[in-house]
Amino acid sequence: SSLSGDDRGGQLGQGSGEDDDQPVKRETRKAAIPKQNDADFSTAPAAVEFFQWRGALIRHVACGLHHTLAVAWEPASAGAGVVVARLYAWGFGDRGRLGTGATGAQKLPARVLLPICDDPHSGHVVAAAGGDQHSLALLSDGRVYAFGDNEHGALGLGRASDRPVELPEGVALPLPSG
Repeated sequence: SSLSGDDRGGQLGQGSGEDDDQPVKRETRKAAIPKQNDADFSTAPAAVEFFQWRGALIRHVACGLHHTLAVAWEPASAGAGVVVARLYAWGFGDRGRLGTGATGAQKLPARVLLPICDDPHSGHVVAAAGGDQHSLALLSDGRVYAFGDNEHGALGLGRASDRPVELPEGVALPLPSG
């Protein structure tokens, strides 16, 4: 997998973003193309080596405003050729948008703490979506999990709150009629 673009929050997964303990200076760019000497931008794709090290195959990638999500098929801890699908996130972790429980910048992929097991016969993650400050995960059995900023009820949890949802919570979807 290769990614390029703004890496100020580490969302490219290279482990090289700026010191993210400092407040991010927001600036307006007059052009959509970054300056060539801007160290926070990568205009050439670069491999996210984390997944290569794990022997994982990326099956799906989604981007939010300042974070990235990837569904990776990788060997299960049980071994013997068993593969499981896991969701990873990296970039700015404020407001719980990474689903890892951490709130700082994550410069390398971290496993999203979905309440599923490594059993390849149970529901497994197949897709993800990233918003401005929230994320969603879709499982093969139709379950949906949401995490991040829920101030305006964007997570679909039936409630709005000033407190972010830092770990994935199940979304109660209406049953089809008929």
